[in-house]
Amino acid sequence: MSAGHPRLIRYPGVVLLVAAALTCPRPVSAQLTAQQPAALADTLPAGALLPVRFVHGIVSGRDTVGEPIMLQTMASIDRNGCVMLAPFRPVYARIAESRGGRSFGKGGVLSIATDSLRRRTGVVLPITAILDTLEWLPGNLTLDDGTVRRHRREALGTAAAPAAVAGGMVLATGGLAIVPVAIVGGLSWAWKGGPVSIEAGELASLKLEAPLVIPSVATCRKENVSAMAATEELLASLPRFSPRSTDRSGMVLGDQINFVLLGTRGQVDSAFAAAQWHPRVQNTLTNEVTGASAVVFNRQSSHVAFYYEGRVEDLAFERPGPTARDRHHIRLWSIDSARTIWVGAADEDIGLTMNLMKFEATHRVSPDIDDERDILTRDLEAGACATFIGYVQEPGAITSGVNAWGQDIRSDGRAA
Repeated sequence: MSAGHPRLIRYPGVVLLVAAALTCPRPVSAQLTAQQPAALADTLPAGALLPVRFVHGIVSGRDTVGEPIMLQTMASIDRNGCVMLAPFRPVYARIAESRGGRSFGKGGVLSIATDSLRRRTGVVLPITAILDTLEWLPGNLTLDDGTVRRHRREALGTAAAPAAVAGGMVLATGGLAIVPVAIVGGLSWAWKGGPVSIEAGELASLKLEAPLVIPSVATCRKENVSAMAATEELLASLPRFSPRSTDRSGMVLGDQINFVLLGTRGQVDSAFAAAQWHPRVQNTLTNEVTGASAVVFNRQSSHVAFYYEGRVEDLAFERPGPTARDRHHIRLWSIDSARTIWVGAADEDIGLTMNLMKFEATHRVSPDIDDERDILTRDLEAGACATFIGYVQEPGAITSGVNAWGQDIRSDGRAA
């Protein structure tokens, strides 16, 4: 059983691909070459976990039982350096249970059943698995035996419904003090709980209920050494860039730059759209006020501007969570006149922090910004409109420090 705020889902044994620039679309194995044959089939045992992401969002009660859905694998399966199953392969499933909110504040229920995994065109593997973890799993959701349940609200749920019964008993003996409680209990009977929602692009893991047999491939695929050498030359040719963003004044250091994108504006937009990351609107005074209230009242998302070399961000994207308090996001600035090289600061919002002296509310940022960098890298690859090139060490980058809000951040000082 998993409960509480989730942590980032790791990708053990991930094999990253190598290429020269952003393109859309591109084959997953574009920079792999055939080597010696693989002799044996591989079998993942029952109970093994397979990292995946949801290609489309699901809402219990709205989406019906039997409706087909698609997930994507987020890690390769390797044996002795040979790629037996490439990452980002589609997993086909269907909705097995879907109930919306019910009376007495009872929440929705959602589960899925997997059918098959497509290894390549025309080749599918049967897979039997259930959901084991979800990226966004707030305190009122639990995941047990593959079923996600939303629990009743605290205010009109577990405390209110029993109170109605107690109030009725007291009223029968003439006690009038419990009337308001009985009324609240009655409201809870009419109040429907919320549905279970899984966001588009949300990360998860599947637990195999039966072994997954992966037949041997005709050739073993390994990384192209010449492509690796070309990558190192490309990384060395990148222009130097400042390691930190700032506030409007330029005096307060903000987020650390941990991302570099090569491509036109159209290619960047396409890559983020395919990865289920959505553009953020530019800041206005109205947006700032609306954004602050969204964080406080747990509504939809907010955005605060940061600057790089005196300029506000050119682009900003996010993959939202269930509320404005939880989201992945990145700010991007172009650093060349042709607008084909972009630097960005990616981090994850994981909660709310208040400054009572200034009466300000802002997001609490996950201190491990390298995790966010690597999640965005994998999301862009999964969208099939971007290819990972490598890491570049940033001169002057910090490995530990604070951001503009005084919150701790940690990094290895590299940008993807």
